[in-house]
Amino acid sequence: MVPPRFNLSTTWYFATAEKVQTDSFLMVDGESRGPIVNLIAMDQVCSTFAPPGMQLLSITTLIPCNENEVKAHLRLMIGKLPKDLQLIKEYHIPRSLPGFPPNHIRSNFLQISDELFIAGDYLCGPSQNGALLSGRLAAEAAIS
Repeated sequence: MVPPRFNLSTTWYFATAEKVQTDSFLMVDGESRGPIVNLIAMDQVCSTFAPPGMQLLSITTLIPCNENEVKAHLRLMIGKLPKDLQLIKEYHIPRSLPGFPPNHIRSNFLQISDELFIAGDYLCGPSQNGALLSGRLAAEAAIS
């Protein structure tokens, strides 16, 4: 098996006293107008993820970009940036997601022996959904 190629990602954490997001849903820009792939208000997921009265935004990008580019795209997504929006930290993860070039076909899981199955997003699709699907398909094959 050829080892997968990996893509980089950056997670940006911003804090603000304003409520940018009032639910715990992952927000995406369906028009792909900038570098942000998704954002979520961590304090809406769990109130202890941010200090009381603060909102903590977790933003993911998959291309190299800077803080100004992220803020410009965020402005497009939410309409207006909070005046007190402050970058807390950014984490660059060079091998965060397996790459899937167009028309590249991989198996969804691998069966090594009667008892050994290999599953993962690098086999099925570079995402949490890909990891879950690969694991489910491997489990179903192991049960049958």
